[in-house]
Amino acid sequence: MSNGIDRLREAKLRVTQPRRQLLEELESADRPLSAEDLLSKMASGSLDLVTIYRNMTVFAEHGIVQVIQLESGKQLFELHAVGDHHHHIICRECHATVRLDLCFGGELEKLAKSQGYSDLNHTIEVFGVCSQCSA
Repeated sequence: MSNGIDRLREAKLRVTQPRRQLLEELESADRPLSAEDLLSKMASGSLDLVTIYRNMTVFAEHGIVQVIQLESGKQLFELHAVGDHHHHIICRECHATVRLDLCFGGELEKLAKSQGYSDLNHTIEVFGVCSQCSA
């Protein structure tokens, strides 16, 4: 847990109880979580969706969480370690998420640079239906 708290401090962000709670839930999760998932894990009434989204936005801006954009527009969140870059396969039905520890984005960024683009970033997610949902 200290990693998330340390990263808050490094970014000169306040370490509040709600932020501690959110980081603890993300750290203990075995999969990326939605804001609604986080809300359901919080003590009743301790946080609301607006507070969760606001904090996830701040965490994402400082590289503490990775935002996974689903096809529906819904977002999932997971802790993001410094220097860790990966993508996901996501089930359209149940949102089961499998981490992919490979990336072809570098090739795409090279192509974009050759076209004169700068300050590049990319997001690549693969969507399908998992074997459990298709059964």
